[in-house]
Amino acid sequence: NGNHLDENSNDDVKGFWVEDKEMKFFPKGIETFFPNLIAVGFKDTGMMTVTKEDLKPFGENLVYFSVLDTNIDYIEKDLFIYNPNLECIGFYNNKIKFIHPNAFDNLLKLDSLWLTDNKCIDRKTDNREDVESLIGAIKEQCGLEFLTKEIKMMLEAALD
Repeated sequence: NGNHLDENSNDDVKGFWVEDKEMKFFPKGIETFFPNLIAVGFKDTGMMTVTKEDLKPFGENLVYFSVLDTNIDYIEKDLFIYNPNLECIGFYNNKIKFIHPNAFDNLLKLDSLWLTDNKCIDRKTDNREDVESLIGAIKEQCGLEFLTKEIKMMLEAALD
């Protein structure tokens, strides 16, 4: 609402959260108002896509990112290429059918990854040791093979 505690300003804001506001796409320019964000999250927004260009302005400062209960159906190649310091990522309760095999590459600090309640995967972890295992499961369950199976099932159902 623009009001800050005590002598704080937009420069002191570390987190940005949007809930129950209809927005199909990632809002542009957040970082111009809040230049020191380390956490960005969205819940129940209807957002349909997130791109690496959307996340680029947050750069290496971004530590926490989540998009919950929305309409995301894929995670693109190199999504987090500009955000190597991410520690926590949440994409639970979306409609994810495809995750590019390198979407989570080079995130050496990632220790919490939540992908529960999605079409191709329903798993989460809160420890670094299990992140690699979960990424392996993503590569098996959410690659092109999964999409091919889903398309085949849709075609078979349409022909019945």
